Amino acid sequence: MSRSISSGHPAPGKSSVTSIAQQDNVCSAATSRISPPEQVERAGAYHFLGLHDEAMECLDHLPEGLRHDRDINVLRLSILQGQGNWQAAADLARANLAARPSTPEFYVMGAFAIRLTESMEAAHAFLRQGAAFSDTSAIWWYNLACYECQLGQLDRTQASLDQAFHLDGAYRRLAQHDDDLAAWRRSGNSRD
Repeated sequence: MSRSISSGHPAPGKSSVTSIAQQDNVCSAATSRISPPEQVERAGAYHFLGLHDEAMECLDHLPEGLRHDRDINVLRLSILQGQGNWQAAADLARANLAARPSTPEFYVMGAFAIRLTESMEAAHAFLRQGAAFSDTSAIWWYNLACYECQLGQLDRTQASLDQAFHLDGAYRRLAQHDDDLAAWRRSGNSRD
């Protein structure tokens, strides 16, 4: 299966997550007492714990000027995926790419949401828009290979996987078990 990527925010340690989550149930009750960076940290902690609604509430209560920040919206996109709110995730990715076309997270995460709400072809086309920003993104190449394989483009699948493997060898092991790459493995292209 194509992989989504994390929000880019480091995962808080277990003790800090528990501590943050126990402070208040939601950010709205505490907005007057905590700073915006603390609200973002709290949103990340809630998201890490699978409390996606609470995480989104923290982001929704940020000052207006921060709500459109790139990193905030990468986290928001990850939370929407955690909620299974695929249409909103696709819409957010599209809207953010208009303003921030060099953000690879929006391509990968947006493509996955588009795959689930529209079609494999639409997801593939959306992901390919990020080609100019993919030189160092193994996950971008890996996801591209998954979509190409699902679309029957096995030669392209191999080329994209070669690039992903070159950038991060861990994807080689993942490719051996990924359902999206079953046709590639059956074709004999799998070199492992």
